[in-house]
Amino acid sequence: GCPGMTVAGTPTTTAPITEEKAKELATEYTGKYLKGFTVERVLPSTGMHMTMYQAELKGPQGETRTLHINPWGNVMPFGGPVTR
Repeated sequence: GCPGMTVAGTPTTTAPITEEKAKELATEYTGKYLKGFTVERVLPSTGMHMTMYQAELKGPQGETRTLHINPWGNVMPFGGPVTR
């Protein structure tokens, strides 16, 4: 069942997302769940087999948040707001 998990020799059927798609997903998530935050930048993070992305967000009072986006487009918040 999990995307990307395969039996040896069996190819995956889900193509990994692009950096542009990761930014789009992060922006959508931010608009829905983190009102007032904006996506500052999206950085790729290459793992053993696929590329994940980290979106850095900035809040209305200068706080920052981080989102992780896996290769299949799942957005996961990481930690709470941090003031620099």
